[in-house]
Amino acid sequence: MWITLLIYIVTFAIAIVAYFKWSFGYWKKLGVPYLESSIPFGTMNNPLTLSESIADNVARQYKESKALGYKYVGLYGLTMPQFMVIDPELLKCVMIKDFHHFTDRGFYFNEKDDPLSAHLFTLTGQKWRRLRAKLTPTFTSAKMRTMNEFVVACGYQLRDALGVRCTQGPIEIKDLLERYTTNIIGSCAFGIECNSFTDPNNEFCMWTRKQFHPTAFQNFKMFISFMFPGFAEMIRMKVVTDGVTNFFMKTVRESIALRRKTGQVRNDFLQILIGLMEESDGMTLEEVAAQAFLFFLAGFETSSSTMSFCLYELSLNPDIQQRVRDEINAVLKKYNGEITYDSLRELEYMSCVIDEVLRKYPPVPILNRKCVSDYKLPNTDITIKKGVNLVIPLIGLQRDPDYFPNPDKFDPERFNKKNVEKVTPFSYMPFGEGLRICLGLRFGLMQTKIGLLLMLKNFKFTLSDKTATPIELNPICFVLSVQGGIWLNAEKVAQ
Repeated sequence: MWITLLIYIVTFAIAIVAYFKWSFGYWKKLGVPYLESSIPFGTMNNPLTLSESIADNVARQYKESKALGYKYVGLYGLTMPQFMVIDPELLKCVMIKDFHHFTDRGFYFNEKDDPLSAHLFTLTGQKWRRLRAKLTPTFTSAKMRTMNEFVVACGYQLRDALGVRCTQGPIEIKDLLERYTTNIIGSCAFGIECNSFTDPNNEFCMWTRKQFHPTAFQNFKMFISFMFPGFAEMIRMKVVTDGVTNFFMKTVRESIALRRKTGQVRNDFLQILIGLMEESDGMTLEEVAAQAFLFFLAGFETSSSTMSFCLYELSLNPDIQQRVRDEINAVLKKYNGEITYDSLRELEYMSCVIDEVLRKYPPVPILNRKCVSDYKLPNTDITIKKGVNLVIPLIGLQRDPDYFPNPDKFDPERFNKKNVEKVTPFSYMPFGEGLRICLGLRFGLMQTKIGLLLMLKNFKFTLSDKTATPIELNPICFVLSVQGGIWLNAEKVAQ
């Protein structure tokens, strides 16, 4: 009996290995250059050893492929073929010219059982097009002006909290900035005051932490949903926990009911969504909640990450930090100390600094697209089949010395009015490109500028010994974050 069982086990193991070997031959058969794969994770970072972050993994693959002269390369996520686009000209086709072949991002959502997962970022096909058309007018410069005052109010809360914290020793700056973005999202997307600096244990902050500090099981579900969306759909998997869903649905429902009952009108994102609900083919409550949830997901992490890396680099480059501070003071003097949307637009050097931060530390280091119909690569006989996921190695492109000489150097002058015209198209895309470009980029930049303005005007930052140098990226986070955090010293500036 034991011999028979052993034979079955060995036979099964051989069959599994043979299946992986057969699967790993996909790109070779098509004549596409490929990177060597290992069983069982293919070319993915091994999630069991966490030897490198997702960003480092993709940056390394990009560098290896570029060194071999590849314009594209075949990868594998487990046994699933993935196609990495390296050449900016081909990226132009994918993002713009032939976009109709790559309209989807390839992320799983469950509109019925998991309504918060069905937002603009994940939706596909006509549902995405309909919602995109409705939401595009909500992020114009005119709309940003109306929300400016709410963000500024949150900025002053950040300034005051930093004034208290700076006397208590080094500050883990990302934690502080996450509270700032939490307050902004609570105010602009849900119409509530979070007070996360003075009341860090309030309900909104509690559910925020649960969403952005998931358990191992939640991370596993996210992995399954991305790698095996068909299976996730079959078992009606939920990627947002019931607790988070119930809280955000309840918050949106109560906020809308209160405004309708009292007649309150507030110039924020939620008010815009309420207006869209009242149109003839208006959005449902679930759709409104999902978009508010996306606003929360996108605004919370990306802006706090950008500001954290910005202050890190400015701590290493005090001359650049002082130049930004001088510009802030000059612009505010012109506007009698008032932080308006127009005053933010005059912070040209700060804009260059932020652009350089986004180049060196793109919050989302990879862009994803899914081939929705067979696509013949230009000037080749190679066809990318429907269903194949595309990987756009943003962090590799933006740290490529062919496009950005001496890429490890923090140099905001790359993006001044003279030099920005020299940047190779589709080598710099921190917000994406084409019809899938981030709609909230204006809002993200506004809250980033306001936060930096109020911090740099009032405080001088230096690097604390608690920050490990060189910094290491957190291997379990998809969004760029630092292992051990970024610790800074803050000293009040005499006004």
